Amino acid sequence: MSSRPIQAAAVSAAVREAADLLQGAIDTGNPCLPVRDFFSFGDVEAAYSVQRLNTERAVAEGRRLAAARSA
Repeated sequence: MSSRPIQAAAVSAAVREAADLLQGAIDTGNPCLPVRDFFSFGDVEAAYSVQRLNTERAVAEGRRLAAARSA
C-alpha cells in the first residue's frame, strides 16, 4: 500500500459510500448497516481503501495518527 493520498477520481462509488456511512456512524454515535455488502467477499483492497479514505479525512480535520505497540 502506497503512502500517497487517495485521489477523488480513483475512489470507487462503493468505497466512498462505505466510508461515508462509517464516518456518519462515528459522527452521530449511531450504528450503521454493515458495509461488507458493498464489496465482494475478501476484497481486502477495497477495505483498506475505505480505511485510508476515513484516515485521510481525520488527518485533514486536524487529528494525528498514532501507532500502537504490540506486547
